Amino acid sequence: MRKLLIIDDEYLVRIGIKETIEWEKYDIEIVGEAVNGKKGLEKTLELKPDIVISDVRMPIMDGLEYIKAIKEKELDIAIITLSGYKDFEYAKEALVNGADQYLLKPIDNNELIKAVLASLEKLEERRKNKQKIKSIENDQELINNAIILDIFQNEYSNEIIKDKIKSYNLNISSNGLLAYIKLDNNNQNLLKDLNNIAENIKTIFNEKNISYFSCKEENGVLFIINTNKQELVSNLLSDYIDETKIENNTISGYLSNPYNELNELSKVYKLAKKAVKNKLFLTINTFITLNDNNEQKLHKTVVLGLSYIKENYKKDISIKTCAESLYVSESHLMHMFKDILGKTFNECLTEYRMFKAKNLLSTNKYKVYEVSYMVGYNDTKYFSQVFKKVNGISPNDFLNKNYEE
Repeated sequence: MRKLLIIDDEYLVRIGIKETIEWEKYDIEIVGEAVNGKKGLEKTLELKPDIVISDVRMPIMDGLEYIKAIKEKELDIAIITLSGYKDFEYAKEALVNGADQYLLKPIDNNELIKAVLASLEKLEERRKNKQKIKSIENDQELINNAIILDIFQNEYSNEIIKDKIKSYNLNISSNGLLAYIKLDNNNQNLLKDLNNIAENIKTIFNEKNISYFSCKEENGVLFIINTNKQELVSNLLSDYIDETKIENNTISGYLSNPYNELNELSKVYKLAKKAVKNKLFLTINTFITLNDNNEQKLHKTVVLGLSYIKENYKKDISIKTCAESLYVSESHLMHMFKDILGKTFNECLTEYRMFKAKNLLSTNKYKVYEVSYMVGYNDTKYFSQVFKKVNGISPNDFLNKNYEE
């Protein structure tokens, strides 16, 4: 049955609408009533009616304010407004703001029934059209996903890939970066969480005018990014993942080196899959990229070691303090880092500290000595030496350059 809500401050009007018409006969159920627009809005959100009959003149929140609130919340319902003859202009404004029809008081039951049925018919047609559009959009997304995954999984020539991109009007340039963001656990909210992540990253890219194409795969999202600015994209994704918490889940991420030909996408995709599968976290390093000869899975101890760096980089930490926190020997942890990541614990710590330092300096909010303390260095001179060695530029020059830009 279709659900009807009545909003009117006059008791006799509400009773008249409820009691003098056999609504069941028209497959309509009255699910509630309210005495003003504010209460009506609460009932609307709670009961989710298909159609609302509302007066335009009410205390606290009138009919116009109610209709505007419904519009702001993008609720797809039919609304019939009621008004006295003197409120005719008010009723017309209600129509402009989204009401389907208006009726003058005193209410004629036959006219009310006719208006309700006509409004419901329009609502059903509107909902069907929206569903068709959504279905078409979903189908297009599925087609695009299939085309991109086909390109990723097969080693096509540049010409064939260009033909596919042109035929399906895909927003993919001949060179760029590939990012793969993945949720590690298949929880019950996986699809919802994944969609939220995808939309959030799209918003970030749009704000920075970064062109991209995205598609979903299993429990991950792939972004083909039409830029070679690896450091910029790295910082944006790292910051996002750093700040994102998802209950009972962990986000892993990978960003490729720039590719220069479309036929490199297949190789870049396989590296991305391997890196994310082995839990090389985007937030731990500027980026760790597996080479073709490294098939070893990332050991849980290394994951915990990298997480220790992420959580404690501001403190005076070392491989010794990390090993103690993980209840493993220092030599064992040292070998695990070197064998699996090809880097020492200190190299990973320095890399992460420098990544954070550049982010802080880029905000133009802090002086060099402040950033030095914020990323775990008590000696500003030593911090400056390390920064220059890693980045090829002193923190002061980096700060000045950032101000100029």
